[in-house]
Amino acid sequence: TDISIVEDDVIVSTASIPFGRNTLVRSIASQKKISTDIALSLLHLYSENRAETKLFTEIDSVIAGVKEEWKKSFEKVIRDVSDKTFFVTADKDVDNIIQKYLLASNAGKVVVMDDKHFNKIVHTKNNVLEDMFISTEAFFINRVFQSKI
Repeated sequence: TDISIVEDDVIVSTASIPFGRNTLVRSIASQKKISTDIALSLLHLYSENRAETKLFTEIDSVIAGVKEEWKKSFEKVIRDVSDKTFFVTADKDVDNIIQKYLLASNAGKVVVMDDKHFNKIVHTKNNVLEDMFISTEAFFINRVFQSKI
């Protein structure tokens, strides 16, 4: 999970927490003793609320353990900037899980970004899949270059 602190349209600080989708997948695979491919499929089912009740509960339990570690790391990073708005980018298959993590951390105002946030300011060629992370970087790089002109 990457966190960027933005002031006056410029990234002034970044931090990385070594927990994200891959951590969730590895945790599910380890706990259930299955391959990471199957664990990723289960994570998709869970995040889309399509898992059967028993499976949902099992995965929820695994994720709860990871959430506590993530929460501690996240709170350490944001300790000095708790009055800010946090803009979060996450893979679509885990963005609702990350939102739950953030709500549990009492981070303040959180905006979970998606492709729609950049539709009018980051242009891609037709038939090219937009990538939320690349769009975010392109936007901020553009802002930095504009501010130097």
